[in-house]
Amino acid sequence: MRPPVRAYRLTLALEADTSVDMAMALRNLAHRVEREQVTTGVWGGPSDGAIYELLIDQSVTHDAYHAAIREYLASRATPSGGAV
Repeated sequence: MRPPVRAYRLTLALEADTSVDMAMALRNLAHRVEREQVTTGVWGGPSDGAIYELLIDQSVTHDAYHAAIREYLASRATPSGGAV
C-alpha cells in the first residue's frame, strides 16, 4: 500500500544566489500558487531560478486524506501494536 498524498503536491527544484533571494523566490511562488497561476514550468532570472510542477487532486479532501493516513498506518502496524 502506498502512502496517501494530499490534494496539492509541489515538486520544486529552486536555486538562488543568497538566502534572501531564495526567500523572495519562495514568497513570489506562494503568491502565484494562491492565485492559482502555477502548474508546470520553469523560471530563471539574475538571482534565482526553478523547475516546478504543481499537481492538484480536488477529490482529496482534508477528511479523506486523514482517513487514508489512519488506514495506511494501521496496515503497517505489527501484530504487537508497533509500527514496522
